[in-house]
Amino acid sequence: ISIPDVVKTIDDRAFYDCSSLESVFMEGFDPPVLGEDVFADSLICNLKDNGVCADYICKVPGISSGIAMIAVAQDDNAIIVIPGANDCVTTDYLDTVKDQILLADIIVLQNEIPRETVKAAVKLARSNGKTIIYNPAPVQEPDAYILENVDYITPNEHEIEVLFPGDELENKLRICQ
Repeated sequence: ISIPDVVKTIDDRAFYDCSSLESVFMEGFDPPVLGEDVFADSLICNLKDNGVCADYICKVPGISSGIAMIAVAQDDNAIIVIPGANDCVTTDYLDTVKDQILLADIIVLQNEIPRETVKAAVKLARSNGKTIIYNPAPVQEPDAYILENVDYITPNEHEIEVLFPGDELENKLRICQ
């Protein structure tokens, strides 16, 4: 079997009728939007069962929840992204929940929501003195503003190659410290 080492996006209805989702998020993290599907109900239940506040989660009618699956083969992996409701985390939505976001000391971001929303969240967090952890998955072309304004970045081997092309490994690791 051969699996490419690139991000692939497929139609968001591909998993619309799946019957279960097992996922636990770190305490205090709320995915802001979910689709109107079995993933949403299972995830909200799982979050609540694990003591995570789910009060600010909203369901987007007529769309599936966003998911990302990691396929592993021959010491490599590929991320299969189905954006679903994650694409609804717009800068306008960010404005409506910024008071709740700013209650946190640490803001964790990744590229499963639109780039402009990640950038706006970095600006919001930076202007309010928050610590920002950025997981650049799924990897996209680098954005200088984001990279220069986060406190911590957690790239994997493939992501570091995309974000810092041409640099020697030692220099890449120093940049990411």
